[in-house]
Amino acid sequence: MVKAVRASWSVMLACAVLAVAGQSAPVFGREAETIIVTGVRLEEALADLETCLAAGCPPLEDMQKTLRAAEIMVVDGDYRSASGLLEKSIGRNNRHAAKHGEAVAGLYRAHARVNQHMGEGDVYRRSTHQMLSSLRAAFPGTDTRVLGGRLEVAGMLVRLGDLDLGLRAYRSLKQDAEKAGQTKLAAIADLRIAWAYLVWGKTYRARPQLESLAAHQDPDVRLAAKVMLMRLDRMSGRNASMDTLLAAVREQASSATGPQVLHWSPPMDLSVRPRGTNTGLNVSGISADLVAAVAVENKWIDVGFWVTPDGRVSEAEVLRMSDSGGAWHDIVLRSVEGRVYSPVQAAAGSPGRYHVERFTLTSLWEERTGSRLRSRSSSLRIESLDLTVDEDAQAGT
Repeated sequence: MVKAVRASWSVMLACAVLAVAGQSAPVFGREAETIIVTGVRLEEALADLETCLAAGCPPLEDMQKTLRAAEIMVVDGDYRSASGLLEKSIGRNNRHAAKHGEAVAGLYRAHARVNQHMGEGDVYRRSTHQMLSSLRAAFPGTDTRVLGGRLEVAGMLVRLGDLDLGLRAYRSLKQDAEKAGQTKLAAIADLRIAWAYLVWGKTYRARPQLESLAAHQDPDVRLAAKVMLMRLDRMSGRNASMDTLLAAVREQASSATGPQVLHWSPPMDLSVRPRGTNTGLNVSGISADLVAAVAVENKWIDVGFWVTPDGRVSEAEVLRMSDSGGAWHDIVLRSVEGRVYSPVQAAAGSPGRYHVERFTLTSLWEERTGSRLRSRSSSLRIESLDLTVDEDAQAGT
């Protein structure tokens, strides 16, 4: 079996970020998955951290410097070192969750994301739960940061295949959000439920829910529902028009000047034939069903592309790669090229904004039946992280 993490997750992710907008958190640990690359060399970042620790620096400074060094390691493709560095900081600082809940949660969130890229599903699960526990130690259950953390936990469960448990978590969150007067967050939980149904092929459960949400009072919820309905139409053989989607996006965001939000990304189907070939997917020349015998560690690419002011992608290309290449690179490029972002106002002739995104080919580690020995799952996944420099954040540094 070959499976890709669905790129349409970005639609739900964008809505979740909008729902909890205004809450601060370490950049690398935010659910928006943006990494700020400051140009500092790894040796300098590690030396800075060591100096901080030797001087007994405050916990917040320790966590910030740890995240900066871990960011650089991730960009370099050294996921395991980043994970180890984050684990050490967690060990030093998790006791400060009651006072610095967001910062400690950011460490756990970053640790979860790194291990997700390594296929370490159990660690991804534990750290995501610990992220939520850190937020709960600092804030009441009705706080948007706690409710947002519960969204992440439910999403993690669905991504790891625990559909029933994930759906229960979403439904519980929806009820609590409604009681707290967080109507948009409750609607986002409904959108996530529909997304989960789509991912697991239960389209007959998704459509009625999405049709209802497409008439929601909130424009972000309406647009996300319309995007997912368009995907449903395409899956069922209906010729849904991309121009229709673009028109809906423009109607909502014709005067937007902020960051461009990803509204649609074609799914990355690892079972399709890449263009220019007449064979199915191969990983380093070996059939995907033998992936358990293939080293999928250190398989990543950095893709650079322009997002034009009208929300389209242009000039997508592989900038760096960790291996000799493979058909999965082309699958990623096709998905990136088909994305639709919200349009923004820009000066005449502006080429738009340049993005760099990391994609990792991986598979989950599994224990063999009757043994504690681990092996890779035969189900492939593509995970992603945004490596783009955040202009606003950088201006404030």
